[in-house]
Amino acid sequence: LLDAIASLPPPLPPRDGGDGGALLAISLARQWASSRGALRAALRRRVAQGQALVEALRVGRHPSRQELRAWGYADGALQLAFPQLVADTVTTHAPRLIDASTRHTAEVIRLLCQLDATPDPDDARAAALRRIREAHPDGRIVVFAEFAATVSALYARLRSCAGMAMLTDRGGFVAGGRITRQELLAQFAPDRRVATPAAERVSMLITTDLLSEGVNLHDANVVVHADLPWSPARFEQRVGRVRLLASRHAEVH
Repeated sequence: LLDAIASLPPPLPPRDGGDGGALLAISLARQWASSRGALRAALRRRVAQGQALVEALRVGRHPSRQELRAWGYADGALQLAFPQLVADTVTTHAPRLIDASTRHTAEVIRLLCQLDATPDPDDARAAALRRIREAHPDGRIVVFAEFAATVSALYARLRSCAGMAMLTDRGGFVAGGRITRQELLAQFAPDRRVATPAAERVSMLITTDLLSEGVNLHDANVVVHADLPWSPARFEQRVGRVRLLASRHAEVH
């Protein structure tokens, strides 16, 4: 998979985007290292953007980065705008550009098919988190990941376990449905604690680095790094949310 990522043909950039081939490979490699879910989500976005570019080029328009934002991509669906309305620059190189974009998109689709034909390491990652829960049956665990898609992939495999929750920039979820950020944080910060029924107690929270700064999670006593962050300083920031002077725990794992 890593060889396939590195050998992807460069994408056709937006009109003002420059050649992002090397940067794209680095970005996809980081998502590959985080989780299969993160890589799959990134590749699907690449396919969607490639389709949007081709749709515009077929009517002679080469949109800029800002103009491409008129297309929306969410929940696996691409919402196309009218290229004539969102892109105001006509190109005379459409056939050549369409060929470049189509070639890149075809290889991305091929890579997506390759993902489906190989074992998914996210299953093993979820199993590792189950073992950590078993090793700390009375603990409260915070799992950090760099990408929201990694959080979602792990939570999807563990949501049936009691006490599971996830939090990303799209909000929080527990087995019963949505939960607010404030309600989740109140369970992990004693100075904000509210009475929580035992059935609603969160024992493992999977979240992104949006909680690695500026919040107190010192009711937790276990921190898990689900991936390697972009900077080693992130490790200390993650642990620092739990390892505080106000903690009631003698040890933080």
